[in-house]
Amino acid sequence: MKLKITTLLLALSNLAFAQDYNFQPFQLTPLYHNPAFAGSLEKARVNVMTQTKQSAINQHQSHYRASYDQIVDAVKGGIGVAFQYSAEKNWSSLIQAELLYAPKFNIKEKFTISPAIKFTVANRKYERILYFLDQGDPVLDNINYNIAFLDMAAGILGS
Repeated sequence: MKLKITTLLLALSNLAFAQDYNFQPFQLTPLYHNPAFAGSLEKARVNVMTQTKQSAINQHQSHYRASYDQIVDAVKGGIGVAFQYSAEKNWSSLIQAELLYAPKFNIKEKFTISPAIKFTVANRKYERILYFLDQGDPVLDNINYNIAFLDMAAGILGS
């Protein structure tokens, strides 16, 4: 039975395409990957990360992220804030701010479960600039616009 479940999970894992291209090292940006990590340490945590890809060419990508979280006894859980700026040179940029809350519930003496919620306010700016004539119509493809949006995410952590 265990072999069948393992085989099924391995087969289904080939269908998932969830690789995050921004911050792949999970341990370096815990609040980015799961809001339930807010307040998961005994002390406050400050996290700053930068990543530049393809810096040798003109179309490089830059990502900057800063976050802070701590456990707060008054709200019986962890709170956190995070800010991110990402840019793909001459094409798009993203600015976002996040607020995280992760209450802690003791299930057993040594087991705690922490469901979490994250609220995000973001602005994405697109700029389509052509470098070569074969990339499209120079009149129609030079489009600049901003998109502001709200987002919400949830996560859970057991420890």
